[in-house]
Parts: sequence; structure tokens; C-alpha cells
Amino acid sequence: MSGLRRFFVDSISDFTEVTGDEYSHAVNTLRFSVGDDIILCDNSGYDYISEITEIRKKSFVARVKDKIYNDTESKTEVSLVCGYLKGDKTEYVVQKAVELGVHEIAVFLSEYSSAYMNENKLSRLNKVSVEAAKQCGRSIAPKVVYCPDFTSALEFGKNRKNCLLFYENITIMSHILTK
Repeated sequence: MSGLRRFFVDSISDFTEVTGDEYSHAVNTLRFSVGDDIILCDNSGYDYISEITEIRKKSFVARVKDKIYNDTESKTEVSLVCGYLKGDKTEYVVQKAVELGVHEIAVFLSEYSSAYMNENKLSRLNKVSVEAAKQCGRSIAPKVVYCPDFTSALEFGKNRKNCLLFYENITIMSHILTK
């Protein structure tokens, strides 16, 4: 089963319609056709072994044949808070964090950062998360969220059990987080 390609969708039913980038990748790039088997994922922790039953102009339909629990997910939920970096460095951090099993990712803008964030960049980071999840066989693609400043990034991590935030002055950070 490990050789099957993964496709992420919002929800799964007995016959699931796949559209958008996932459709384009399957049909136009990989040249899948009716009868091919794939894995559908809906961020539930399960893999749905499915067969493509119909290919339309902008979507395809896959029939779910089996539902299997994906045990590759980390048992410990880890959140990562990361300052937004210049160029494609943030994409690299997101990719590697997903491959390492991080459960959720928040990026924030620092007053010392010369990079800027917008909706397109956030959308791109979420696509990187999905692609990394596919590549390493995860059934959950961590959502990347945006925090507009350092204070909101701290608030994001406050109620998480395992939240990583790297900072060179850890004594100040420990004081802030324990308030």
C-alpha cells in the first residue's frame, strides 16, 4: 500500500469528488485513469484506499474501498512557532517540521524581520505542508496559521502542551510564558 499516491480532500464519503490542485496533479501530471487506486486523506488520521471510478473535466470521483488507521502520526502533539523568514526559508522550515511530525505550525512577523506576509504566502505555506505530508506518508497535513506579531505568537503557544519557540534569551521567554 505504500506505493499508492496520497491526495488530501476536505471530507470523505463513499464516493468522493476530488477537485482543484489535487485533481490536476492526479489527472494531468500523474496521468491517473479510471481503475487506478489511490489513498485519500481528510486530516482525520485515517487513510482511505480508493479507486478512481470517473474522471470529469475538472474533477474525478473515487470510491472508498477500505479505511485504515495511519499509525505514522506522532503520539505527542507538538506545535511550532516560527518567525517568518526571508525568501523560501520559511517553506523549508514548514516542510521539515511536517516531516518530523509537528502537529501545527504558526508563523509570525517580528519587528526585526524585513520579510512580509500576505494571504498568498500563507496559502503557499499550507500547500508546502500538504506536499510534505504526502511525501512522508502522513494522513494529517498540519495547518499553518499566521500570527501578526510576537505577542499573538506567544498567545498561540500558551495553552499548548508541547510548543517549540526558539529564542536566544530564554530566561526572558520563560518569565513571559509562566505569567
